[in-house]
Amino acid sequence: MLAQVGKTFHLGVAAQARLFPASFGGLVAGVLICGYVSDWIGKKIVLLVSMGLFITGAILFSMAQSFNGILLSSAIIGAGSGSMQSVSNALLSNMFPVRSSQVLMVMQVMYGLGCIGGPITMTALIAHGVGWRQLYVGLAVCGGLLFLLQALQKVPEPAKNGAKRKLLLPWESLPMTLLCLGGFFCSGAEVGFWGMIGNYIHSATSLTVTGLAIALFWVGMTAGRLVTSFLVQKISLSKLLTALSLATALFMFIASRLSSEITILAAVLLAGFALSGTFGILLSLGVKFFAQEAGAAIGMVTALACAGSGVTPWLEGVLKISSGWHIALLVPPVCALLLAVSGVMLQRQKQPVVQ
Repeated sequence: MLAQVGKTFHLGVAAQARLFPASFGGLVAGVLICGYVSDWIGKKIVLLVSMGLFITGAILFSMAQSFNGILLSSAIIGAGSGSMQSVSNALLSNMFPVRSSQVLMVMQVMYGLGCIGGPITMTALIAHGVGWRQLYVGLAVCGGLLFLLQALQKVPEPAKNGAKRKLLLPWESLPMTLLCLGGFFCSGAEVGFWGMIGNYIHSATSLTVTGLAIALFWVGMTAGRLVTSFLVQKISLSKLLTALSLATALFMFIASRLSSEITILAAVLLAGFALSGTFGILLSLGVKFFAQEAGAAIGMVTALACAGSGVTPWLEGVLKISSGWHIALLVPPVCALLLAVSGVMLQRQKQPVVQ
């Protein structure tokens, strides 16, 4: 779709790439602001506002007559989509406090399925002659239907317990700091690995194996989230986070040091499987530690995760130029090891008892 937009406005690849920081900036702003606000005025109304932002952005995108209009609407779409993700997580965690970890993990599975199905559907429609403007009109229509369904849905807000809700900041307590750092390292490991391992495999093997490796990574991510949704009810969250992070580091390191196609593919699959549940566990821990500020906690962790997904590929690119693939591909397993350290330190923090 990006190529179609670029062709419409006669833009090169460098100019087209400006869409990513526009959407990214809107997403970070959305998850931070809406996460905080949802704790104060209610999550359902903020979720509806987020949906409205997404719908508005999609309509503006489809009608844009200049690339500046595309950039603005991309930022609005980013803000709406990011806010929907963080606020819906917080809303469900409040609705199911006892099973919040399992519910959040199931949500991660649904996000993964959307990430797989969305591009496939869009590519198929484009191949059949549907233009990018029509696609965004379709997204707006789908968003409108979801908006109506959500507006009609009765959503109970958690009972007020008289505790004063505070402005949650990432540095005000050690658990919040560790969760934010965990989000940074988790997303850094994920994006840094699948974003670069394909290029490495292509240089070492073939293009066919490269495509298969990336597909297997996401198969592992989806299957791992399903398995983790059961494990979170049986194992301490912080201990599970530590174990999965260590396994992720091991398999990522192995994948970047092997030359056999079969063993590389196996290591990539296992790395995705191990990493898959870590972000959902971080969100669950945020809810456990900060039940009254769940929206802000989830929003803050998500925002730091976005930062990690931007910094890690840049660092890998710098190291690839200066030191080669083997050094650059140490970044994802190191991020996974640092995530494991966060998990160990979180084990030592006392969690409030869920009433």
